[in-house]
Amino acid sequence: MNPFIVIAATLFPDILKIIAGDKTGSVAEAVIQSVQKITNQSDPNDAKQKVSENPVMSAELQQRLAEIALESHKADLDAASSIRAEENQYASSMSKLDLANTMDAREALQELVALKQPISAVPMYLSYGISFGFFVLVIISMTPLLKGLEANGLQIVNICLGAVATAFATVVNFWLGSSQGSRNKDWASELDANVAQAKSLTQPSQAAVAQAPARDVAKVRSVNRAEATRPLSAGSAERGGASTGGTDPSAAPSITLKGKMSTFGGPTDPGVAANEGLALITPREIDRFPGIFLDEQPPGTTGLARRLNPEAFYIACRWDRTKLSRSFLQSAKIKVANPASGLVFFAQPVDRGPGRLERIADLSPGLAKALRLSTDDICEVTIPLPSAEAQMASVSGIGVNPKGNDIAATGLRLLSTGQIERIFGKFEYQEAAKGEINIIGDWETKNIIEIVVPQLSGLTKTVRCHEKIVGPLKAAFEEVETERLLDRILIWDGAFSARHIGSAITEPLSRHSWGIAFDINTDWNGYGDKPAPFGSKGSVIELVPIFEKHGFYWGGRFSGKSVDGMHFEYCIDDG
Repeated sequence: MNPFIVIAATLFPDILKIIAGDKTGSVAEAVIQSVQKITNQSDPNDAKQKVSENPVMSAELQQRLAEIALESHKADLDAASSIRAEENQYASSMSKLDLANTMDAREALQELVALKQPISAVPMYLSYGISFGFFVLVIISMTPLLKGLEANGLQIVNICLGAVATAFATVVNFWLGSSQGSRNKDWASELDANVAQAKSLTQPSQAAVAQAPARDVAKVRSVNRAEATRPLSAGSAERGGASTGGTDPSAAPSITLKGKMSTFGGPTDPGVAANEGLALITPREIDRFPGIFLDEQPPGTTGLARRLNPEAFYIACRWDRTKLSRSFLQSAKIKVANPASGLVFFAQPVDRGPGRLERIADLSPGLAKALRLSTDDICEVTIPLPSAEAQMASVSGIGVNPKGNDIAATGLRLLSTGQIERIFGKFEYQEAAKGEINIIGDWETKNIIEIVVPQLSGLTKTVRCHEKIVGPLKAAFEEVETERLLDRILIWDGAFSARHIGSAITEPLSRHSWGIAFDINTDWNGYGDKPAPFGSKGSVIELVPIFEKHGFYWGGRFSGKSVDGMHFEYCIDDG
């Protein structure tokens, strides 16, 4: 057993039961990192000594372990509830699909009869033949005629009877409707009635719309076409009318948009480049989304957009990063409906889009087919919105988890000192003044390089960093520019800086010593202070999803007094 887990178990014994029941290992990792972070120690013996000598630290660690236990239990309950809801919704959609298939067949026959086509008589005569054969076989099975048959003969008769019985049931269902079909129809109708009732509790009545002054009508109507083209956000919910979604009016809030759709993704999609990636999923994360991707990258392609499984159910919309974080969307299930047929399915968010503003969503070919939609048909997309507390946690690391070390928010995990030394190199050093260090040997010359980042030209001429992070660093700032967020960066405070954390000699070496971290907007995001809130001067919250997408973990998620809103450090282990 990991010695850090032993330390945790002495303070909170129940954590062992939760770790034992966690198949993913995420709880154990969270426990280990919490002990290391709160004690500021990478050696378990030193960590144990600190906990035993410092009652305040012990209490803080015990509180964090209790939070981890509570979060794990809540996640289990949420997962079970989500699975039950999706199963019910899927069953309802499949019942509607079966009914729609039967209705389509009947309508096709009616059209043939109206056109006086000879083939229109085939279903009738075929039905007569199947019905007659079924009753003949039933009568024969009840007479002594089968007594002289051997076992093999009886088996053949039973197989024939079973096949004809199945065909007879299909005939009855086609012409008269079956009892099971009636039950399915009643059940689907009941579900639709529940949904309508729930919506009636959260949406204004027609009378309310009629009585409202003209200037206020827009506030109570559903999202119109113009509104549907805007980025999806909590703000859009206010403008377009939010609904709770589902059948429970007390459930988490959501927003429903209605507009045109198109399809995208897969090996043969000419609309995406061979190297085009996805905004919400990186190549390292595809194992977390079983069934969404093909087992192998299609020949001649390198991007995830071409590796999407076209039969899977996925979706792209113009998500608002400031309201719907990347981590929230990765775990969300988006409800997509065909308002004309009533068919409903759930989809996995994978990308941002569509490119054409008159459309509200790009669907997978398989989802579009299941919903019976073609390009530019009308669809309804219902997006769940995080609670106010979850929104705060997703962008600032403060709220649901007051310690801010919310690993699940991004999937990124901080590298240990051992991992850093393996990836970026190990060096010897001597202590210098004011918490700084002097690196001995040629490690700095071989690994730290000076580069130009065009997006920072107004703040610094060059950037000194480790050569291994140049690619993701430049890509991150290029995306910041693409998203028109460069004006959020007011101060550049450097990357490579050989020193201890906080320039305190009692603390471990800073990640800046390896040139894999950088600081921005230091005046508004001091070490140990609460990060500047969204919308205020110096806030970096809008930049967090971009930097974390490229592997730079935000220091605003650090725990307790170690919170560091100015700080971003690279934490991808490519080895």
